Amino acid sequence: MPTTRRPDHVDLKQGAGQMLSPNKPWAVPVFSANKLWRSSDDTKGYLRRWVIIPFPHELDRTKKFDESLLQAEASGIFNKAVANLSILMERGAFAPNGAALDVMDEFRTQNDPVRMWLKDTSSVYTIFPSDRMSRDAAYEAYRWWCISNGYKPKGSRDIYSRLRREGFEEQSSNGTPLLRWANQRL
Repeated sequence: MPTTRRPDHVDLKQGAGQMLSPNKPWAVPVFSANKLWRSSDDTKGYLRRWVIIPFPHELDRTKKFDESLLQAEASGIFNKAVANLSILMERGAFAPNGAALDVMDEFRTQNDPVRMWLKDTSSVYTIFPSDRMSRDAAYEAYRWWCISNGYKPKGSRDIYSRLRREGFEEQSSNGTPLLRWANQRL
């Protein structure tokens, strides 16, 4: 039976007050969606908090769901969950792999208009045909791409800072600030 004296600590007791173990409660919010969603928050802190688990298979709705099959597996599901809970708690975080990593990367990309714009080769290769262009022209190309694709453009200062992090270098030619595309990873 769980008991507590403090909101951040729970003691599990058995029988006549014997303590099993002290536990610190914690929870993971669960969110369900049929498709990836857009967020205006594209910060690393926000994006790293999401673990997206894809469920690519659909239930066969032509057959009636037999709940007794699920009930027959309940103890096995519980045992596996308990065994893996200690691993999860020791590790301190979920460790997604495979399809989950792919979907999480897609989610990060869809919520990052700068990343999407840079990956859109029709935009990037068109606006950077000689590997450099004026900062103003780069921002206008980005702004146009965002509006055309249903995203709200970020301010120019944010974009220039972000482009530097993506490997663009700032130069000047006859007093005109230029961006040089030095990053071939795109």
